[in-house]
Order: sequence, then C-alpha cells, then structure tokens
Amino acid sequence: MKNLLGLLLVFLVACAPAAPQMMGETAEQKAMEKESMEKGGWTPEQMEQMKKDEMMEKTSMPEGKMMEPGLIGGGVSRYYNWDKVMFDKAVAEGKTIYLEFSADWCGVCQKQEPHLIAAFSELNDPNVVGFKIHYKDDQTTPEHAALAQQYQIAYQHTKVVLKDGKQILKSPEAWTKDKFLEMMRNL
Repeated sequence: MKNLLGLLLVFLVACAPAAPQMMGETAEQKAMEKESMEKGGWTPEQMEQMKKDEMMEKTSMPEGKMMEPGLIGGGVSRYYNWDKVMFDKAVAEGKTIYLEFSADWCGVCQKQEPHLIAAFSELNDPNVVGFKIHYKDDQTTPEHAALAQQYQIAYQHTKVVLKDGKQILKSPEAWTKDKFLEMMRNL
C-alpha cells in the first residue's frame, strides 16, 4: 500500500503543471538546466545567447527595433507616455512636439488613441515627437496637472503642438488619423 501511495505521489508530481517562478531561478532549477544543456550538447554561452534572442523577440517592434521605455507607438515619428527628460531633449533639438491630454475614462480619448498611434507610424518625420499626458484620471501625477495648468487645458482629448518650444496650435477636437496627418504636415 505504501508503494502504491508513493507511486501515485510521484505520478501526481510529474503530471502537475509547473508553478510560475516569481523570483528568478532556484539552485535546483539552475542545476537541472545545466544538466539539460550538457545532455543536449549546448554550452552555457549558447544557452545564454538563446535566452537573449528570446528576450529580444519578445520586446522587439515589428521593424526590428527594440521597444523603448514609455513608447506607445510610431516608427520614425514617436509617440510616448509623458517623460520630462525626453520632452526637454526634444525642445532642445527644435523638434515639433505634440501633446495629447488624455483621460482613461474618456471615451473620445480611447477611440482616438488608435488613430494617433497609426498616424505616428505613418508620419515618418524624425522631427516630430508626441507625448500622452494623463488629465484628471487615476494616473495623473502632479507634473501632469502642472502641464495642464501651464497649457490651460480645460478638456481631456485636447491637443497642443509646440514648435521651437512655443505653442503654435491648441485643439479640443477629436482627430482621426487623416486629420492628425493633415495638421502635422501643414505646420
């Protein structure tokens, strides 16, 4: 009977799905991986390269570029979540800067965002960069609120365009991809 219970326990453990590892590999997992590599003829360097390649595949953009922190979309023209350092760099480089004041609860904002992402992907202008700034939602930071006050934003989905650091356009309208492209190409 003990043998049968032991055999049943071994069977259950062997068939049970592996639990996800939350905090890195254990020593036992590393030893098993090393043994598996040796049996398969893989060197530790080859396995490490395979892991790096897998990670690159998971974080790469379709164009083969690595996903940037805060990047929402775009190709040559990029659309980011708000980042002051990147904003200051864009101003210093004389780029045209698009600011989108957006709220997670706003239906117009949510409907418009795929259009903006598609437009940034199509715009193909390295001198245009955009930033999404949360406005009166649960992700709004004091910095976001200060920006809204600085640009006198009264409504979510308001757009502000800056050129040479100065505001040249402000619009509370919802924009489609075509409207965005028209407006940005005619500045």
